[in-house]
This record gives sequence, structure tokens and C-alpha cells, in this order.
Amino acid sequence: MNRFVIPAAIGAGAVFVGWIALGFLGTSYLALCMTLLIGAVYAMGLREMSSYRSTTHTLRQALIDMGEPLESLSAWLARVPAALQPSVRARIEGERVGLPGPSLTPYLVGLLVMLGMLGTFLGMVMTFKGAVFALEGSADLQAIRAALAAPIKGLGLSFGTSVAGVATSALLGLVSALCRRERLQVTRLLDSRIATVLRPFTLAHQREAGLLAQQQQVQALPAVAEQLSRLMEQIEQRNLALNTRLEAQQQAFHADVGRAYTGLATAVGQSLQDSLLAGAKQTSEAIVPVMESALQQLVAETRQQHTQMREALQAQLQGVQTAFREGTHTLTADWARALNESTATLQTEWQRAGEHAQAQQQTFARTLEANVATITGHTASQASAAIAGMARVLTQSEALVAAQQQAEATWTEQQQARMDQLTALWRTGLNDLRAEEAARSEAAAARISELTLQLRTGMSQLDERDTLALQERQQLMERLHGVLQSAEATTQGQRAAIDTLVANTGHTLLQVQEQFSQTLALQADKADHLAAQVGGSATELSNLGSSFQQAVELFVGTSEQLVQSLQGVEAAVNQSMERSDEQLAYYVAQAREVIDLSLSSQKAVVEDLRKLRNQAVTTAGTA
Repeated sequence: MNRFVIPAAIGAGAVFVGWIALGFLGTSYLALCMTLLIGAVYAMGLREMSSYRSTTHTLRQALIDMGEPLESLSAWLARVPAALQPSVRARIEGERVGLPGPSLTPYLVGLLVMLGMLGTFLGMVMTFKGAVFALEGSADLQAIRAALAAPIKGLGLSFGTSVAGVATSALLGLVSALCRRERLQVTRLLDSRIATVLRPFTLAHQREAGLLAQQQQVQALPAVAEQLSRLMEQIEQRNLALNTRLEAQQQAFHADVGRAYTGLATAVGQSLQDSLLAGAKQTSEAIVPVMESALQQLVAETRQQHTQMREALQAQLQGVQTAFREGTHTLTADWARALNESTATLQTEWQRAGEHAQAQQQTFARTLEANVATITGHTASQASAAIAGMARVLTQSEALVAAQQQAEATWTEQQQARMDQLTALWRTGLNDLRAEEAARSEAAAARISELTLQLRTGMSQLDERDTLALQERQQLMERLHGVLQSAEATTQGQRAAIDTLVANTGHTLLQVQEQFSQTLALQADKADHLAAQVGGSATELSNLGSSFQQAVELFVGTSEQLVQSLQGVEAAVNQSMERSDEQLAYYVAQAREVIDLSLSSQKAVVEDLRKLRNQAVTTAGTA
């Protein structure tokens, strides 16, 4: 129906303006100008209503072409005219705001009436001024009647501007009402779409989804706490198993070390015996060459002495032969004397040679006895020193093993006590935290239920905050999963370290004779490493508790922010309602003023006409 009514109303208004303008053409340029001004204002209003109607049709087409289900609200809003996008978005999000209406047309409707009345007043002023001139310029009654006839005829023409203003105002108001009706129909279509297709994008739906997600999180918190409790129990069991395994391995290590020390003492004793036997053998072997060398030297010296004696005897025999040859007469005397001398000399030399050989043999025997005694004493002293050193080493080793056993037992007891204290503390903290969290969750759920019943609107930021809260919960679960994985990795690292300790212990037992001190240092380093790993496990447990506490604080903070956001939404809705009431009161007051002004103007015109009629009747009666 609007397809034909609106163009007909627009055409009728244009016809009225044109008809009245043609009537004033050539008769009253002032009335013609006012009529043309009325036509211009009318055209301005029609232009605004045309744009208003075009945006309405575009919104209707976008609603009709909407797919089900709608994937993206922003993509659909891009098809809506820019002037309507904020209002449509706010209405989808739950705010009861109307779509924007025409801004100038309501004022132009009143302005057209005022312009028509203004043209009428100007025409009446000019008409009355001509009548006054006619009455003052002539005293003849017939001339006065003739003079008044023309102004009165012009008075009818002056009211043409009022007719044009009222007609265009009425028709422009009709067009505005029809366009508003179309906008209202589109608004109802939008509301129907909001209730069906666009419901997932409404604030109420998002609030319900957020409340459901929070309820699920609240329901999941006891399960998380129970999982943490089971995790603590598993960690305790693993620590107990680890301590038991460490104690068993330490006992096995001590037993292996004791057996190794026993074997070491046996090996050292056997090596000492072997070294003594080898030393005696080496001594005897070393003495044999010395004895052989001494006997060889003795034989060589004896042979040399015999050779010297033979040479001396030969020389003497040669001298005797020479002396025998020189003279026979002295041969007998000389031979007898030489023989005596030779015999005496030979005896002396033989005695000297025997004494010298005997002295050398005695000296060599004494030297050999001294060397044997020295070697035997040195070997005995070295054996005694080695035995005493091994005894000291065995004593120190036994003391060191005892001290290590005592230190490890003390460390194990202290670590067990610390783990028991830490476990008790964590259990107490988890129980308190579980109770506090349950109370806070119940209070938050009650508060959210009350606010849900009281408030019907919200803001778009609530979705983002809920999404952020969900992401933070997911991050918390991921961190908990990471902590569990790190605890398992730590346990595996401890297991690998223990296996490495066992392997290194076996390797160390094989090298204990050469690197006993290095082995003890390595075992001490490994014990420190195990203590550091256990301390790291305790640190990770504390980090886990801190992370859980931060998650609880974040949940409480999110709940408080939700309450504050809902309170801010309530305040914003109240302010919007107050602003709407003020604007409505302002518009009603302006409309009343316009109506009162129009009525007073019309009453004044009617009173003036009545007075003029009475004056004319009085003048006619007097005549």
C-alpha cells in the first residue's frame, strides 16, 4: 500500500505548491516568494524521507537475505547501512533502543505551517495598509467601497500561502508517518530475527553460556582438587619408593664396598708376599752375578800372579843360564847363591800372593754379607711400612664408610621428615583451599543468580572477559599438565641418576685400587646431585601450589569483575532510560509550544477578522 500512497502524497504536495505559486504569479511577488520557500522546505523534507526510506528498505532486504544459521555478525552488519549499524548492534546485544528516525522532518512539518502563516501575515499587512490608504484618501462612500474591494480580494490571495504551508505540512507529516510505519515493521522483523537466528549473538545468550561455563568450572574445581590430592599421594608414594630404593642401593653399595675392601686387603697381602718373594728372588739373582764376577776377578788375579811368577822365574833362569855361560868357575857358587836367593824369593812371593788372595776373599765375603744384610733390612722395612700403610688405609676406609653410612642415614631421616612435613602442609592447605573455594563458588553462584534475575542487559565486553577467563582456565590446566609432566620427568631423571650411580659404582669398584679418593669424591657429588633433584622436586611442588593459588585468585577476581560489570551495565541502563525520558519530555514540550503558538496565532487572526467585520457592519449601519 505504501508503494502508491507515498508517491501520491508527494505528488499532491507538489501540485498544491505549484497551483498556489501560479495563482500568485503576476499578482503578488511576496506571496510567490513565500510559496517558493515553502516548496523548498517541502523538497528538503522529501529528500530526507527518501534517504530514510532507502535505509529502511536496505535493512529489510538484509534481514530477508539472512542465512540460517548466521556465522558472523560483523559480516552481516556490513550489509546494513552505516547509520543503522550501532542501533542494530545494540538491539541485538539486548539493549532496548529504537532505530534512529528522521531528524529534520518533524521540525520541517511545523516550519511549513509557520512559513504559511508568515506569508499570510505579510499579505494581510500589505492588504490592510492599502485599505488604510484607500479610506484616508477618499470621503465618498462609493469610492471607499471600491477602494476596500481590491484589498479584500487580495486578502483571499494572501491566505494562499497558509493553505500551501498547511497542505505541504500535512502531506509531509503523512509521508513521515508512513515511513515510520515501514521502519516499525522492519524493527518487528529484526526482533523476530533476534529471537531466532541472531540469538547466539545476544548478550542474554552469551551471559547464559558464560554462567553455564562458570558452573561447569565450579563443578570441575573439586575434581581438580581431587586430582591434585591423588597427585600428592602419588608423589608421596614415589618418594617413599625412591627412599626405599635408595636405602637398598646404599646398603648394597656398602656391602659391595666392604667386599671390595676385603678383596683389596687380600690382594694387597698377596701382592706384599709376592713382592717379598720377588724381592728375595731378585736379591738372589742380583747376588749371583756379583759372586760370579768376584770369583772371576779372583781367578783372573790368581792367573795373573802365576803368570808374573812364571815370567820372573823365566827371567831368573835366563840370568842363571847367562851367568852359567859366563863362567863355569863361578857357576857353582853363583848357582848355589842364586838358587838360595831364588828359593827364598819364591817362598816370600808365594806367601805374599796367598795372603793377598786370602785378604781379598775375606773382604769380598764381608762386603757380600753387608750387602745381603742391607738388602734384607731394606726389604723388611719396606714391607713393614707397606703393611702399616695398608693398615692405616683400611682403618681410614672403614671410618670413612661408617661416616658415609651415618651421614646418609641422617640425610635420609631428615629428608623423610621434610617430605612428611611438606605433605602434611600441602594436605592442610588443599583442604582449606577446597573449603574456601566451595564457599566462594556458592556465594558467587548465588550473587550471579540474583544479578541475572535483576538485569536484562549487558555489554559486549562480557563475552571477551569470559573468553579470557576460559583461556586462563585452559592455561591453568595446561600448566598443571606441564607440572605433572615435569614431576614425571624429574622422577625419571632421579631413576636415571640412580641407574647411573649403580653403573658408576660398579665401574668404580673395578678401579678402586687406583682411584679410591676420586671415587669417594664422585659419590659425594652424586649424593649432592640427588639432594638437588629432591630439592628441585620440592620447588616444583611449591610452584604448583603457587600456580593453583593464582588460579583461584584469578577466578575470584574474574567473579568480582563480573559483578562490577553487571553493576556498570545496570547504571548505564538507568542513565539511558533517564536520558530517553528527558528527550521525550523535551520533544513534548516543543510540540506543545508549537501547537499553542499556532492556536494563538489563529485566534488572533480570527479576532482581527471579527473586529473588521464588526467595524464594517457599524459603518454600514451608520451610513
